[in-house]
Amino acid sequence: MNRWLTILSVMIGVGLSGSLALAGGKQSSKAVFNLHVGKKVYKIQPDKPFVIKTPKGEKLKAVLRQQETLTYSSHGISFKYHHEMKVSSEDQMGVATITVEGTSSPLCIVQVYSIAISASEVEKILVSSLENEFKNRKASFMKGSGGKISMKVGGKNRSGRKLDFLLAGQRFNAKVFTFKKGKSVIALMIQNDLEDQKKADKYFSVILNSIR
Repeated sequence: MNRWLTILSVMIGVGLSGSLALAGGKQSSKAVFNLHVGKKVYKIQPDKPFVIKTPKGEKLKAVLRQQETLTYSSHGISFKYHHEMKVSSEDQMGVATITVEGTSSPLCIVQVYSIAISASEVEKILVSSLENEFKNRKASFMKGSGGKISMKVGGKNRSGRKLDFLLAGQRFNAKVFTFKKGKSVIALMIQNDLEDQKKADKYFSVILNSIR
């Protein structure tokens, strides 16, 4: 196997490790911010109403709200993602990998290939790497797993592949799409535990509708 293919397999394994671990235990965090008004400091939390007193003695009711979506733009692509997700990126040997993780099992991996390779080759490699990764984790595949699917990605209907499997008593699915963009090839993989399907749909729709 070529060196960059080995790197690709490792990246997929690391991303899936985090996603599968989160499926077993949900993350929960309540951010607290210090708001300084004059000499007073108010401890506030997002989406919780609070009252502040201005230096002139006026009382104001306010709510701190998180922007619903954020934007990633680099490596020749851009997309929006839900603010609850975290983004990290890595660039090795002409393959940029952007990992977008949710607060539970939903995981999205976007890759930009600047090397000489076709979209069909990338799809074959990705699906094979995913299947091997899940098999190594003792997953059992459902009937029809690996079949072709079609979804709207970036405003266009794209063909892809879907994996459907059971792992540690939980059912997961993963979808892979690859397509040409200029001189690069874009690969998009989304994966989630079916118990998190509602949250996954919310997360993934933002990315799939906006990726360019």
